[in-house]
Amino acid sequence: MTQDMFLTMTDLRELGWTQGMVTKLLGRADVLKPNPVYRSQAPMRLYSSSRVNVVMESPEFLELKAKRLKRSLSAITVANRRANELIEKAQNLAIGVTVLPEDEVRAKAITSYNEWQDYKFEISERWHDDPPAGASEGDSPEFLQRITVNYIRHQLTHYDNFLSRQHGKPGAEEARAIIRGRVFDAIAEAYPQLRDECHRQFHRR
Repeated sequence: MTQDMFLTMTDLRELGWTQGMVTKLLGRADVLKPNPVYRSQAPMRLYSSSRVNVVMESPEFLELKAKRLKRSLSAITVANRRANELIEKAQNLAIGVTVLPEDEVRAKAITSYNEWQDYKFEISERWHDDPPAGASEGDSPEFLQRITVNYIRHQLTHYDNFLSRQHGKPGAEEARAIIRGRVFDAIAEAYPQLRDECHRQFHRR
C-alpha cells in the first residue's frame, strides 16, 4: 500500500491483479499523478485501496484470480513437459566425430587457431601493434592439445545444429550441458590421446 492509501499498478500486480482484471473490475483510475521519473510520459494511475479491497472480496475477482492461477499452473506443466522432452532428445541425440590422423588434426588445429588470431587482430584495427605470434608445432603439448580439442569440437563434430535451434526453449540450458558433456565424451573416444584434455575442458566449463 502506498502513501495516501492509493495503489499503483505495481502494487496491484503484487496482490494478484493483471491489467485485464484492473480494466474489467476497477475501470478508470481514482487519481492521476505525473510520472515521477519521466514527466513527458503518461501519468501514473492510482487506485483507492478501500475500493480495491472491496472488489478483491467479490466473486468476480475471486473467479478471475482462480482462472489466472489455473492458466499459470497449466503453463508451468506444459513448460516442464517440453523441457523433459528436450532433455531426452539431448540424451539420445546422435553425435558424430570425424577422425583424422593425429598429425593432421593437430596441423589443422594450428592453422585454424592462427587464422582466428589473425582475424581478431585485423578487426581490432591495431595496425600499430605487432601481429600475434600464433601457434606452432613447437608449442607446449598442453597448449596444442587444448587448441586441437577446440578445433575438433567446432569443426569435426556433428549433431545437426541441434543447440542453435533450442535457444530460449524450456530445458535448453540443461540440454546444452548434456550435449556439451556428450560431445567431449565422443571426442575422447574418437581421440584417446586427447581424453585428459577433454575431461579438463568439460570440468572447467
